[in-house]
Amino acid sequence: MSKLEQKEAEQEIIRDVIREFYQRAFADGIISHFFFGKNHDDLVRMQSHFTLNMLGYHKNPYPGRSLRQVHASLPLSDVHFDRRRVILENVLSESSLPLSVQLKWLSLEERLRPQIVRGSSGPSCSG
Repeated sequence: MSKLEQKEAEQEIIRDVIREFYQRAFADGIISHFFFGKNHDDLVRMQSHFTLNMLGYHKNPYPGRSLRQVHASLPLSDVHFDRRRVILENVLSESSLPLSVQLKWLSLEERLRPQIVRGSSGPSCSG
């Protein structure tokens, strides 16, 4: 497989991971209420675009609002962010995405915590 084919395959795996993540998040007892009334397909599309940019697969401008704007009205705590991370870790571990990409993804997402969780300045002590 060429390097280009490998990158394209990884991008498809990332989309699949995000799709499965939202399937689980929508059904999760701790964070599902944040998704009431949200469109699963729209979230997958926007999160896929955001994540592919974040991981450096493409540089298309993200068309959505900033993370801080999107999450400002939600009473998100470190508990919620940590639960999201556990779900993502589980889905990633079941995927065929290279471990190096999984670890990069998790590390970059952790850096986003202060933009998403109210009053957070960094990684949670519990996670």
